[in-house]
Amino acid sequence: MDLSLFFAGTAGSVPTPKRGLPALLLRAGGERILLDCGEGTQHQLLRSNVGLPEVDAIFITHLHLDHWMGLPGLIKTFDMRDRDRRLDVYGPPGLGTLFNTVLRPVIGRSTWLKSAARPGGPKTSSRRSRSRMSNVLIIPGSPSQ
Repeated sequence: MDLSLFFAGTAGSVPTPKRGLPALLLRAGGERILLDCGEGTQHQLLRSNVGLPEVDAIFITHLHLDHWMGLPGLIKTFDMRDRDRRLDVYGPPGLGTLFNTVLRPVIGRSTWLKSAARPGGPKTSSRRSRSRMSNVLIIPGSPSQ
């Protein structure tokens, strides 16, 4: 199986002229998984030899703004490209609330976006807690407001 990593952003909280906000694209076989989606992730991917791939899933590591601010633009781009595949977005508890109260209004009207925030997802563990990640399932579907 082919496996590659593309570091689209490694600048931490503040971008620099040569380094974008956090984003890492994992390519494993035919799967494309984006880890974090900082502002400017699309531009970093388009400027590289990677291009803007059809991402299968996005994992947001935590809800600091610099790790998810690229999501609205990326999701809207998928909408404008008439994406017809589902997209799973995973993240810590609170992702569903963030999506419904902040991201959905920013993304606006869409012919593609139909979502359902679901508890659950991959099990995570750390020294502080054992919890499940939140999951926002984005399904191509009927127009939404």
